[in-house]
Amino acid sequence: MKKTIKILLLTLFAIIGMSLLSNVNAASAKIKASKNQATVGEKVTITVTINAAAWDVKATGATSSHYVDNTDDLKNKTTTKTMNLDTSSAGSKTIVLSGDVTDESGQTSNVNETVTVVVSAATSAPNNNNNNNSNNNNKPATTSKSSDTGLKSVTVDGKSYTIGKTMTVGADTSSVNIKATTSNSKAKVTGTGTKELVTGTNKFTLKVTAEDGTTKSYTVTIIREEYVPDEPNIIDPAQEETPLKLVSLVAEGATLSPEFNSDIFEYSTDIVNIDELKITALATIEDANIEVIGNTELKEGKNVIVVKVTKDDKQIEYKINVTKTIKIEDTIEDKTNNEENKKVGFIGSIKNWWNTSGPMTVTLTITLILLGAAVIFAIISYKYSNGAKEASKHSRVEFMTNDSEKR
Repeated sequence: MKKTIKILLLTLFAIIGMSLLSNVNAASAKIKASKNQATVGEKVTITVTINAAAWDVKATGATSSHYVDNTDDLKNKTTTKTMNLDTSSAGSKTIVLSGDVTDESGQTSNVNETVTVVVSAATSAPNNNNNNNSNNNNKPATTSKSSDTGLKSVTVDGKSYTIGKTMTVGADTSSVNIKATTSNSKAKVTGTGTKELVTGTNKFTLKVTAEDGTTKSYTVTIIREEYVPDEPNIIDPAQEETPLKLVSLVAEGATLSPEFNSDIFEYSTDIVNIDELKITALATIEDANIEVIGNTELKEGKNVIVVKVTKDDKQIEYKINVTKTIKIEDTIEDKTNNEENKKVGFIGSIKNWWNTSGPMTVTLTITLILLGAAVIFAIISYKYSNGAKEASKHSRVEFMTNDSEKR
C-alpha cells in the first residue's frame, strides 16, 4: 500500500513538473487596461505583454496597433507595448488582441484576448473651482507622442514576409526589394529598398523610429540557394541515332537527274513507251520499311513516283517526276509494203523513196538529175565536135604538104 502511494505521488509530481515546464516554454500575448472604469478625459493606458520568440499580433477596436517582431536569439522573451486609450467621449471601449505567437521551439499559438474600459461622463466640479477650470481651459491641450515602433507589414519582392522567419530564393535571384509599413503613420522605417544577395544567408536590418523617438530594429533573413551547374550532356558517338535516309535509289531503264544524293529528295527522268518503272532503293537503317508508290500504269505526260521510307514514328519521302512519251511504230501495212519494195529491187527502192520522201521531192530530184545529165552531155558533145574539126584541118594541111613535095 505504501509503495502504491509512493508511485502515485511521483507520478503527480512528474505531471506537475511537465505542466510547469510547458507553461514556461509556451508563447503568449495578453492585453490589459490600467483601469476598467474611467471618466471622460481621464488617462487610460492599454498594455500588451508578449512572451514569445516571434510574434505577429494586432490590437483593433477602440484603439489599434500592429506588432510584428522577434527576439535576436529566437528565445522566449517578455516584451511590453503600451498605448493610450481615447477617452474623449463616454461609452464602452473594447480592444481586441488577435494574431499568433511562436515560442523558441517553433510552436505557434493563436491569440484572442479582449479588454473593455467603460468611460463615464465627468461629474460637475464645485463652484470654487470654476475659476481654476476656466484658467485650465484657456491653456492649450497637450497630447502625448506615440511610442509605437511596430511594423504593420513587410514584403520581399511583393511577397509577405514574417519577422523571425527566413525566406529562401533561387540561385538566380541576385537582389530583392524590401518594403515595410509601420503600424503608426507617424513612425518612420529605414533599411528598405533593393538589396544585393550573396549565396547563402543574408540578413538585413529594418529600423523603426516612433513619433516620440523610440527606436526598434527588425531583422529580415533571406537565404539564396547555391548555384548548381547542370551536368554536361555528353553524347556517346556510338549511341548517336542514325538518320533515316536512302543510301541508293535506282530507276531501271531510266536516268535520274540530278545524280542521286541522300540529301536530295526530288528527281526527274524521261521515258519512252514504258508502262512500269522498276525502282530499287536501300535505306540507312537496315530494318526500315521502303514503299514505292505510283511506279505502275504510267500515263503519257507527267507522273510522280514516291519512295516512302518509314521507321517507327519517323518518315521520309523521295520523289521522282517522270515524263512519259509515246512513240508510234510502223503499221503492219507499212511494214508489208517495205518488205515488198525490198523484193522488187530498183523499182521497189524508187517506190519506197516515193512513199517516204513524197512525190514533190522525188520529181524535183529526178528533174535536177536529168538537167545535170543534159548539161554534161552538151559539154561532151561540144568538146568532141571541136576536136573533130581540128583533126580534119590538120589532115588537110598535111596532105597538101606531101603533094607539094611530090611535085
